[in-house]
Amino acid sequence: MKKRKILLKFSKVLVYIIILYVNIYSVKNAMCEIIFSDDFESGNLSKWTYVTGNTSITSNPTYKGKGALSIYYNIPAGGTAHQDCNRFVQVDMKSYNLNHFFVKGYVYLASTPAPTIQRKLYYIFSYPHYSTSGGDPSQQWDVILSCWGETEPKLAIGSNYYSWSDLKIPVYNIATLKYDKWYCLELEVKLNTPPDIKDGLVRVFVDRKLVCERKDIIIRNSSRPLGVVRVGNQIDRNDLNEHYEYRYWDDVSIGTSYMGCDSNSLDNIIVFPNPFEAGVGKSLKISKLTSSSSIRIYSIDGKLVKSFTSNDITNTVDGYTIFWDGRDNNELVSRGVYIIEISDNDRNRKLKKVVVVK
Repeated sequence: MKKRKILLKFSKVLVYIIILYVNIYSVKNAMCEIIFSDDFESGNLSKWTYVTGNTSITSNPTYKGKGALSIYYNIPAGGTAHQDCNRFVQVDMKSYNLNHFFVKGYVYLASTPAPTIQRKLYYIFSYPHYSTSGGDPSQQWDVILSCWGETEPKLAIGSNYYSWSDLKIPVYNIATLKYDKWYCLELEVKLNTPPDIKDGLVRVFVDRKLVCERKDIIIRNSSRPLGVVRVGNQIDRNDLNEHYEYRYWDDVSIGTSYMGCDSNSLDNIIVFPNPFEAGVGKSLKISKLTSSSSIRIYSIDGKLVKSFTSNDITNTVDGYTIFWDGRDNNELVSRGVYIIEISDNDRNRKLKKVVVVK
């Protein structure tokens, strides 16, 4: 009897330690914020500060859902070599005072009989900047994620030719993209301490894989934070021929920490915290879902306790997430073991277990 009481006390202490850790973890992750996102399901581009011509919402192709951003670029034959075509969507970020940020989206380069030699994918810069409002060039900075090559487009990271920027000479061939395929591109930028402290950072991720890292670099020589994020922006050529192509974007987000991408599988699901202390103001977080996930929660004897559909999903810094407050349709559930069944539209199915304590 005495041993049982000691074990019971030890178990309670262990549970409280776990809960304390969870609370600390939650506070830490609360600092990670998705500041801007557009999944293009609204059917319009009203979230963007500025939109050029030849941009629209399309239903095919999409990475997921019913809508994606479509941008059409074309340069007619003749004229001069190195002519470009600038079309994009743009969001103003200067009010957020961001010096360390992440930009993520899904991109699809459509095959074309007349591909171009160069494409800007993300064009990120300070405000003011000569691209928008002029200003003193010596106080400006930018970071450009671009794609070079007609037959096998290859990613490059660089900037315009500011004499003080360590990105003025781009890094080429960091990854190869194929036509007619969706890729998740995430760019991390940590602006250096101005004017000349080499503590800046740039990382490029393709489908979660780190393909380029530039550390201990100078990106800016003034204190200007992130001003503008452009998606799309440009094609360029080096001949007099006609060039034209479509480019598509889906699920574009800007945040303060690494966001990662939808795996289109249920292999990485996280149930946290576990054990879960059900109570007022507490939630179980089921994350790393796919966008079409649905969830059923059963008691250990097989009774359906709670169900969720894809309409209940929230897009958080931890990916697609569903929160459970520990209730059935009315009351808090009893302590015990519960089975979480997760399924999606691709007929994938996973089972997870959670222990509810009080």
